[in-house]
Amino acid sequence: MTGSAVVDTVLGLVFTFYALALLCSGLVELVANWARKRAKYLLLGLRDLLEDPALVDWSRSPVHPVANARTELTRYGRALFAPLTPSGVPPRTAISVDDVMGHALVQPFRHSTSLGRPTRNPSYLPSEVFAGSLVDLLTPGAAPQTVTIEDVQAGIDALRDSHKLRQALSGLVKAAQGDVAAFLTATERWFDEQMQRVTGSYQRWARRWVIVIAVALVGAGGVDSVAIARSLYANEGVRAVAVARATDPDFCPAPVDQPACAQQAAQFLEASGLPLGWSKPIPADGRWGWPLKILGLLISIGAAAAGAPFWYRLLNRVGSLRTAGQRASAAGSRA
Repeated sequence: MTGSAVVDTVLGLVFTFYALALLCSGLVELVANWARKRAKYLLLGLRDLLEDPALVDWSRSPVHPVANARTELTRYGRALFAPLTPSGVPPRTAISVDDVMGHALVQPFRHSTSLGRPTRNPSYLPSEVFAGSLVDLLTPGAAPQTVTIEDVQAGIDALRDSHKLRQALSGLVKAAQGDVAAFLTATERWFDEQMQRVTGSYQRWARRWVIVIAVALVGAGGVDSVAIARSLYANEGVRAVAVARATDPDFCPAPVDQPACAQQAAQFLEASGLPLGWSKPIPADGRWGWPLKILGLLISIGAAAAGAPFWYRLLNRVGSLRTAGQRASAAGSRA
């Protein structure tokens, strides 16, 4: 302890918000894994790269969310069971998502049973795998080591039913200036830029679900930030537990492992002694009791929605302030 109940209360409160955000993020990750959202966003990104808008059957994918979900599942199933792309076929007039997902370079990234039945589409593709499969689809029958830029250009010119892809690849060929290796590098960069946009879309989806789960979790658990702050300040034992966990290097050592971090966060919240659960406002608050409780619930929802990275950075800053306070106190005692 620093000797300052205020600093330790702030540290404990920030850590509680961090644990709450970790728990919500972990639950969102469970939802994403169950719904296979990462793989679906990957397929959506590939569709935007490869297929013309005119090729999308908008009558089957209107704005209605149920219809969109049905279309998403249909696209996922087609990609999952896409057959191995044949080699040596005539030049293609279009290249679809299913052509890429059925390519021999891509199929090993699918999850499958011991008998080889596919179960899940990949949630990630290396850019070099995408570029290699695309060049192979453009130059059917040609050995990879003998492919020339003329072969690639001929394959691009044959894409009569894929105007957007033909235009994009023609620009990459011009930038490559006759070098196949440079064309592959440019294609990889093109794919990576698209995947960055896909990652941004996925993160926006995840943030929306964090809010939904935060509302449900705070509402069901009665997570009142005002009551938590009061408990941390008034109860030295509760404050000591929160500060000990906040300064514990073994707590969530790998923040990218969201399920494990969520489990540790749930264990802390359960064993912390914090006033979690529904209870009536304290009589001393009088007519401000319920407004303060509602405010505390809203603060908790906002804290969870802010995300674990925000509270992790703030936790490090408050921890640094606490360490500085300890050093100053130690220097004063030595004097």
